[in-house]
Amino acid sequence: MLFGGSFNEFWRQHVIRSKAENWADMPVTIKAGEVIYLKQEVEVGVMMARNSLKVLSNVEGRYLVKV
Repeated sequence: MLFGGSFNEFWRQHVIRSKAENWADMPVTIKAGEVIYLKQEVEVGVMMARNSLKVLSNVEGRYLVKV
């Protein structure tokens, strides 16, 4: 899963959360109008998938989203 989001508010800290067998938290600091790209990486778990979140560079994010 890939998330590319634009936040139209003042600079502040946000926490993006993803749920699978575990919770993955990614704190991000953004500015108004800034675009960030997050990638959810999934791994095989015992009974369900485990996940983690990774911040991508602007170039890699735009390539994967094909913007």
